[in-house]
Amino acid sequence: MMTCPKCSGTLYLDQDSFGTFAKCVQCGLLKDISLVNAPSSHGNLVKTVKLLSRKA
Repeated sequence: MMTCPKCSGTLYLDQDSFGTFAKCVQCGLLKDISLVNAPSSHGNLVKTVKLLSRKA
């Protein structure tokens, strides 16, 4: 489970015509995400979520 960097609330994944993003249930923060390969504890590569900063 991911937590919000602003309020420590629960983030859930959603998508629209612009792509996939994470949204906080408590404060409404939106963060774009990117799926990246990361090593697991067993040495395999797994897909993980990386939160991206929005550019103004």
